[in-house]
Amino acid sequence: MRAYLFDLDGTITDTDVIWIDALADTLAALGHPVPTSWTMEIVYGKAWSSSYARIVERFPDLASIPSDELAHKSDAFFQARVAATDVRIPGTIALIRRSAPSSRTARRASRPARPPGCASSRCACPTIRRRTSPRRT
Repeated sequence: MRAYLFDLDGTITDTDVIWIDALADTLAALGHPVPTSWTMEIVYGKAWSSSYARIVERFPDLASIPSDELAHKSDAFFQARVAATDVRIPGTIALIRRSAPSSRTARRASRPARPPGCASSRCACPTIRRRTSPRRT
């Protein structure tokens, strides 16, 4: 029997934890180190517009950086971290292994086509590039 599983982030992979660290890295690089607990509070389950509003509320000097530009800065840190981090959710991977012992499975690290907050539908950010690299799990 063939089956297809379409992953939404949070099913097989979890990149929210990477976004939390990437945003903390971005803010630190801009001279505003913050605890991970604060970035977690403003990222998990929130739209980028909400996260950006909380950032400029806490750091008014960052209001001079447009939302999409700050999103692009965060994306650069995100790309570096996601390339070095296993974002698979172990329980789901174990379930796939038990369910299909004779089948090959592959995963693709999910990420938005453009950084959150990017207003451009034709994003030209140099860090955005399509990357599909199936890995055997």
